Amino acid sequence: MLMLSKDGDYWRERRTVHDICCTPACLRSQWDPWPDVQVTTYLIPCKNAHIRIHRIQSACDLKTAEGGFAIPVFAESGDSVPVIRETFDAACKGGGIIVTLPWASAFIADIGMDGTVCRTACDFHPEPNSSLMFNYTVLPLLTGDIRAGQTVLACITGASVSSRDVHIPKIDIDFEKRTCVIDGETVTLC
Repeated sequence: MLMLSKDGDYWRERRTVHDICCTPACLRSQWDPWPDVQVTTYLIPCKNAHIRIHRIQSACDLKTAEGGFAIPVFAESGDSVPVIRETFDAACKGGGIIVTLPWASAFIADIGMDGTVCRTACDFHPEPNSSLMFNYTVLPLLTGDIRAGQTVLACITGASVSSRDVHIPKIDIDFEKRTCVIDGETVTLC
């Protein structure tokens, strides 16, 4: 999920959506975290992952945080199980991270649709009991700042039993043609 903040302390995520479109290849929703900020989010399934594209129109500078899938940490304390973190440069301009525990891996990679935004990849340990299923979790996270105006953020995120299953495809998005090409395969955006 993408979260936005004007001050770095209070964060807003997608809650109420309008103008929803759903096809077998794409889901689009529009949401307004503040009256002066509009976000259009596209979700595109991609093998054991999905691609997220966010077109943000904002009247002010914002801080962003976008998380991947959470992995359960089976321990008395969220810090007592060693987590393997593998950061990497994604195929495009941004970075990525794979978070691996013995039973699962989760990843997120910035696919750099806007050359002016460079997001940092890290692992994040949410507060205990923030997951409905597990007391402690860890998840991959991208953070960065965006300027007022229009910005496009994009990432790919997924989870699997092994980090060997991670594949970052080559992605090209053309909003004028309403297409997203993923490793040579064209998806029509709704």
